[in-house]
Amino acid sequence: MTGRVELHSKLKAIVPNVYYQKPDNIEIQYPCIIYERWVGESIQANNKKYVIHDRYIVNFFSRKEDSIELTMDALFNYCSLDTIHAQKNMYQETYTVYYRK
Repeated sequence: MTGRVELHSKLKAIVPNVYYQKPDNIEIQYPCIIYERWVGESIQANNKKYVIHDRYIVNFFSRKEDSIELTMDALFNYCSLDTIHAQKNMYQETYTVYYRK
């Protein structure tokens, strides 16, 4: 199982509606998670890359004032809550997750 597929499976344990990248032809059901892969990060020493982490931006959307922060922290060792937005009864939390399996 690839890292992204395993990440997808872990995110589905939080909410049932999980989408990789923003779907164009699907009506989004809330609450949901939409995530995408961003440029990874590497640790270098002696002019070599030793560890390369895949970085994902994970957005949680809900029509209720819910939070998944504790669940995200419990599931992922390298996870940070970046932003929280609320507008017109739509709530969003954005996380950065470093994940590689």
